[in-house]
Amino acid sequence: MSRTSPSAGPALRRGRPVLSALLGGALCAASVAQADEAPEAVAIRLLSARHAPSCARVLTVLGDDADEHLVRLAEQPATIPWVPIRAAACLVRRPGLDDAVARWAAQPERRGLVVTVLDHLEALPAQRAVQVAELVLATPSGDAFRTILADSRVEAVRARVAQSE
Repeated sequence: MSRTSPSAGPALRRGRPVLSALLGGALCAASVAQADEAPEAVAIRLLSARHAPSCARVLTVLGDDADEHLVRLAEQPATIPWVPIRAAACLVRRPGLDDAVARWAAQPERRGLVVTVLDHLEALPAQRAVQVAELVLATPSGDAFRTILADSRVEAVRARVAQSE
């Protein structure tokens, strides 16, 4: 005797549960939970994940004030050490980058965030990457980043550093 009717779908006829309905319900429940949380709390959870989410997804969650939120997430002490680093990486293509990088370069405890930004310069157009590099070099601690910039994956940045020596 068959466990299901002959009109049931192929997955049910083989005796396998239909997971799509169950997963769909779980995803809806997760969406509702996220809607009740503050945007920064959701962003922290996304940035805390073992596998990094896309920055576009984080920016969508953070909304119109994404730059301010990303800077705050990068600067606040986190129990999960890669949250500030991922927040800084997401800030690379954003308008708030310059102010944040200039401030971070001047603070010894935040220089790791500057290194993160410099490591992601290839995501920018070459001219913009050179602007960020010049901004970092112009800070009082700019010489501390000269070696990193000299090894940049962006040829225009390497050329600019060679010019300034």
